[in-house]
Amino acid sequence: MNTLSVITVCLNAADHIEASIRSVQEQTYPQIEHLVIDGGSTDGTLEIIEPYRDGIDYFVSEPDSGLYNAMNKGIRAATGSILIFLNADDRFHDPGVVADAVQPFDEHPGTELVYGEILMDREGALDDRWRQLPVADRAGLCQTTISHQAQFARSSLFQTVGLFDEQYRAVADYDWLYRVVVEHRAATVHLDRLISIVGTEGITCATQAWKAERRAVHRKYYSLSERIRWRWIPRYIRPRIWRVRDKLYHGGIGCARLAQRVVRKGVALGNITHRRQP
Repeated sequence: MNTLSVITVCLNAADHIEASIRSVQEQTYPQIEHLVIDGGSTDGTLEIIEPYRDGIDYFVSEPDSGLYNAMNKGIRAATGSILIFLNADDRFHDPGVVADAVQPFDEHPGTELVYGEILMDREGALDDRWRQLPVADRAGLCQTTISHQAQFARSSLFQTVGLFDEQYRAVADYDWLYRVVVEHRAATVHLDRLISIVGTEGITCATQAWKAERRAVHRKYYSLSERIRWRWIPRYIRPRIWRVRDKLYHGGIGCARLAQRVVRKGVALGNITHRRQP
């Protein structure tokens, strides 16, 4: 039976840490190692953690140089064959998550990365499911990413492709995922089930710092033509074409004819074969 290491990174997370810890301790899967890496909290986080210490296998509270430095600490300390990062304002969706996610690793030993879906928790309001890539490939990763709160990774992947690159403040997990999926060509499995409920106080939600870093990573791995074809057209240009078409279709016969021309131009530009939601 595989042991799963759940790594929880926190810093001054008194409002959220208890729910995260409880979601780990409520899992039905028996082989879980829980590591809590605290960055030196002073807001009462440590006092909240204390009653749960018997269910926490590794705990440290000390200053670090950032989110990914703390996550790398957790990787080095983990002993499980599978890892997931569930940080302070994240929690598992239900008690059966881990059991379902570990199953593909047991059934297919060559599986290296299993991922599912997440819900966003916006101040207590759970948004619709944030669907991840159905197939993890190079083109898909140019357009979006797979949330680390939805990923279960073989610990051996960190030995093969390396740890998180700490030069990045907000997108090192995206950079790492590219190396895993594209350069290493990891065997992946997508589960059509909710894995985590994700808070909005993480660095990519609370700041805009990730945007410049994401662009830098895109330029590192993708040519300009690839970024246009795989990111700009699907995310920005194609939705605008369809919005213009919809407005024209409701403007009468002449406008409907013009709409057909807009669609044909869109097809030529973006190789559109069917409508996609923006």
